[in-house]
Amino acid sequence: MMNKDNKQYEVDLQEKLLNQEIFSLDETPYINLEFRIEHKDLSWLWIELHAKLIEVISKIDDLTQIPNRRFFMETLKNSVAMSQRHRMPLCLLMIDLDFFKNINDKYGHDVGDSVLVHFAKIIKTTCREEDFPARNGGEEFYIITPMTDLQGAKTLAKRIQDKVRNSQINVSKFYGKYWNCAICRRRRSKCFSKTS
Repeated sequence: MMNKDNKQYEVDLQEKLLNQEIFSLDETPYINLEFRIEHKDLSWLWIELHAKLIEVISKIDDLTQIPNRRFFMETLKNSVAMSQRHRMPLCLLMIDLDFFKNINDKYGHDVGDSVLVHFAKIIKTTCREEDFPARNGGEEFYIITPMTDLQGAKTLAKRIQDKVRNSQINVSKFYGKYWNCAICRRRRSKCFSKTS
């Protein structure tokens, strides 16, 4: 039987979960596994916490801590539908770090991973709250920019490029001065058109 203290404990845990004090997409998505539920009446919370952990882990790229391809595809589908329904502009930036293979070959995968993490941080800090950055895999990244026209998407791409060039670690020495960014915008038809 659950007493008053146990009930308050349950409410506190649920509030932490709802307020994302335990889970956060911006920080590491792992729960502190030292956490234990000692009351049999609260064992269902442990199961809920594990389910939430699995859900978060399945949506976040482990290395860069930004959304992964699966979560991106789901969000893109919803964003396109919302854009069409409300007749609002929508752009998609597809960013590929050129010569990234050379980084791994010349400096090793640890350095390559550091470059990817650094680049993901630049994207996260440059994007607006409503933008949705994600890692496709390897050195490919996407950014969904709702309510953004082509000029706004180009401005975002330029800001990211400038931040990369002016970053504290010399990222350009790893992969040169070149990177590609294709910007797609939703047209009246249901498909995207590629714009450079």
